[in-house]
Order: sequence, then structure tokens, then C-alpha cells
Amino acid sequence: MSLVLSLSGLMVCWPPGWGWIGVAVALVGCGFSLRGFADPSTTPGDLGYNVAGFALGSWGVVWGVAMQIKHATGGIDVLLLPFPAKTLLVCSLASIVVFWVSAFVSRRVARKPLLALAVVALLAIFAAGSSTLVLADRAYEDTGSVAAAIEQG
Repeated sequence: MSLVLSLSGLMVCWPPGWGWIGVAVALVGCGFSLRGFADPSTTPGDLGYNVAGFALGSWGVVWGVAMQIKHATGGIDVLLLPFPAKTLLVCSLASIVVFWVSAFVSRRVARKPLLALAVVALLAIFAAGSSTLVLADRAYEDTGSVAAAIEQG
């Protein structure tokens, strides 16, 4: 169920106005994925669906919020945190590691505190991801091409 909701949210998150529904659906998919991570009776196959659902749902939330703000204001500068791109990348990678470790360990011990830590790490992933999208959007608008924006960093 988490995979279906997350994929549906990702597919619907980009149109102006209606995309907020996709963001909500992707966020619900992430919630079901978290519930599946914490349940020790989840089979390995279902856990794989939860992992995929979480990855797609996270992407749907970050991409959807960025696109809706860009459609509404013409830019996504609102989402920018005042940190350099390398710091955001390190923060994002560290948050991903903290999320996965706490989500999988919570299946065995200390469910509620580790799930709370997983949710905090999830919010950090969303914040760092949205700021990275803002920096990429600025670089793209300055250079006019995706390849030059990637090279510019």
C-alpha cells in the first residue's frame, strides 16, 4: 500500500494547484512505509515494498512542494536554507543514514524513540533536499542548460 500511495503521489505532485493532493498522498505513503519499517512481523518482501515506497514518497514530497511553490511564486527561493551546497549534501547523506539505521533498528528495540529519530531525520532530508533543488534551479536559470548547471555545481 505504501508503494502504491507513494508512486501515485509522485505522479500527481507536479501540476499547478492539484499537485498539493499528490504531496499529501506521497506523505501518507511515507507514513505507511514508516509503520511497515517498525512492524517486526513485516516479511522481507513487504519490507522491500516499504523501502521503495519511502524512497518514492520522499521524492514526491520534496519535488511536489518545490514545484507547487515555483508555480505559485515563480521561484522556489522560499525553500533555501542559508548553507553552502556541500554542507547540504553532507547533511542530506547523514540524515539518510540516520533514518535507515533508526528505522531498521526500531524493528527490534526501542520502537517509539527510534521512530521519532527517524521522523526527525526524514524532516532533515526534506529540508536539505528542497534547498538542493533551489540551488539547482538557480544554476539552471543562470546557465540555461542542465549540463552546465551540473558542471557549475
